[in-house]
Amino acid sequence: YTITTTGSSCDEKSIQGVVTVNPAPKVVNSSGNINQAVCEGNAINTIVFRLEGAQRANVSGLPSGVSFDISGATLTIFGTPNDVSSNQTFSYTVEPVNTTSNCVGTPISGQITVNANGTLDNISNNANQAVCENSPISQITYSLSGGATGVTISSNSGANTWLNAVVNGDNVIVNGTPPADIDTQTTYDYTITTTGSNCIQDTSSGFITVNPDSELSPITSNT
Repeated sequence: YTITTTGSSCDEKSIQGVVTVNPAPKVVNSSGNINQAVCEGNAINTIVFRLEGAQRANVSGLPSGVSFDISGATLTIFGTPNDVSSNQTFSYTVEPVNTTSNCVGTPISGQITVNANGTLDNISNNANQAVCENSPISQITYSLSGGATGVTISSNSGANTWLNAVVNGDNVIVNGTPPADIDTQTTYDYTITTTGSNCIQDTSSGFITVNPDSELSPITSNT
């Protein structure tokens, strides 16, 4: 371009310059869904981007276990999300950068939702117990975490018919009284299984041994 003075009756002066416009680098999703939902411990479907006029990219917001790699004009996001204590959505961005012009292009954004496995921990440390006939068990307490919101009780020996589980916030309280009128020592198995997670459920098992009451029967004899 040229800028020339005006208004003088003598010689006008001019100055010239050049403005160079560098094209903005671009990033384009070429394969793989940029928005995904997976269970923790499962690999995401690989997401591939094409870089146009860019030699590198600023990538941020990926969950732990997921990373990216640039090879030529191809940027690939891959990996296995882990270490989530609850269901979490991670918003990430890929911003193309031209290292020659230092121009930054419009970023592209996506979301990776990581669903947590159900987790169950026996925090009262009394999953195995021995009680007397007609006596309730000591309260058993579990903590719920991850994607777990509740539990079910199963048993091969029928303990699920008299054991009860109550969810109180992040804790589960299990109590109950075994059946009476037994003649010999009886052992009941039980398994607590988490519910609520769309991924892997957790379990915890134990045994309740019931001892019969002592009985005294009169003995009569004929003389």
